[in-house]
Amino acid sequence: MADEIVGQRVLCEGFRGEIKYVGVVPPTSGEWYGIEWDEPDRGKHDGTNEGIKYFECRHPKSGSFVRPKKVDFGISVIEALKQQYGLGGDGINKEDMYVVSAGNKKKPVEMVGADSIQEKQSENVLRLPPVPEQLLSSFNTISVLYLNRMQIHWEEVEVVVSMMPSLKQLHVCHNCLNSLRGKDDQLCQLQGLQNIELLNLEGNQLSDWTTILRLGHLPRLNSLILNDNGLTGVELGNKVQDEQDGAPLFPALESLSLGNNRITEIQSINELNRLPSLTGLRFKGNPLFQAETTFESRQELLARLPSLSSLNGSPVNPKERETAERAHLKKYATSWINAGGNTAERENGGHRLKPEFVELHPRYEELIKAVTITCPDAPDKKSVTKKLPGTMTIGKIKGLLYRLFKVDSSDQKLSSVDTKLGREVELDDDLRQLTFYSVQSGDTLYLRW
Repeated sequence: MADEIVGQRVLCEGFRGEIKYVGVVPPTSGEWYGIEWDEPDRGKHDGTNEGIKYFECRHPKSGSFVRPKKVDFGISVIEALKQQYGLGGDGINKEDMYVVSAGNKKKPVEMVGADSIQEKQSENVLRLPPVPEQLLSSFNTISVLYLNRMQIHWEEVEVVVSMMPSLKQLHVCHNCLNSLRGKDDQLCQLQGLQNIELLNLEGNQLSDWTTILRLGHLPRLNSLILNDNGLTGVELGNKVQDEQDGAPLFPALESLSLGNNRITEIQSINELNRLPSLTGLRFKGNPLFQAETTFESRQELLARLPSLSSLNGSPVNPKERETAERAHLKKYATSWINAGGNTAERENGGHRLKPEFVELHPRYEELIKAVTITCPDAPDKKSVTKKLPGTMTIGKIKGLLYRLFKVDSSDQKLSSVDTKLGREVELDDDLRQLTFYSVQSGDTLYLRW
């Protein structure tokens, strides 16, 4: 009996969940149902009571023990259809079988052949066709498909999709999928998903990022939703290209949703820079930033991911990015110095940053521009070295130089020495950022007036 109940979907006090355990829970007596709720914070624990693990949960507080009398199993789809369309006997509510005559009188109508129709309906169970190709003409215009909460296997998903050559958006949410394998544990080929642009896998159990990497072969995948899958990290590394033909993985992926997972390492954020087309990210609900405010975590993400134009559904503007990158430089300045980031010690490439720092903060050197400002026509003015954010505009740099050299901003003429080309480049647009002119750490800026 317990085996039949475990895995069933239930409703309790308006909340939905899945039964994961049936049995006693000492020191209490009587039977309990262990339920994992759809809402991650609905429960009180992760399936553990008094140090004993009774069932697994995807979230720390998504599990509860409930008495059977409080649980509503509902009815199956087939049973609901029978109740609605197959009432037993002749299956007809005779009070509803009438027409209104011209004299506004009800005239009874007899349903001929109701019994035979009911018999056919009672045996009408949806099954996947043995030859899906035969149904191509029936589904060839469908572009959006929802297969949510069906306890469907991935192999079955691919069979359904193979009948829909025009499919662009596929939603397979809350199906307890833990791999992209068939019932025989063989890897599926994803052949039917080559035209998919949006794939929604929210609420499954795809916690292994190597499984997600297989989706990187979908050439048109533009949006991938992986919220609430128990993912603990993102790892692309040298896997950002296919091992066989060197083709880039996720070539068209612009939007990625990773909300409500278990990501704890900042390296997972850094890895997202390897996605060539990424412009939108959703990341709320991960423990990585649980000690920080929403504002602080947003700044951290923007500073580390320069390609983002949208974060958690909100657009990113240039001013916000500049502020975030400044905050990032300030936040890790001490760590940068301790890792060997003192410019004076790194002349001529004789000293490098500690690899541990580079691994954690790969964009720091890109953001910071340690430049030397020299006045070639005024040798009495002492040269100074300043660490400037790459997002700082030329106009703001001139304001800084006014305070340093007492030269009015309107009279200043700035240029940078391009060491590769061996020439000076005029910094003549006050609205442009330092990075626009490809100024690098260690470069020299000339100030004339």
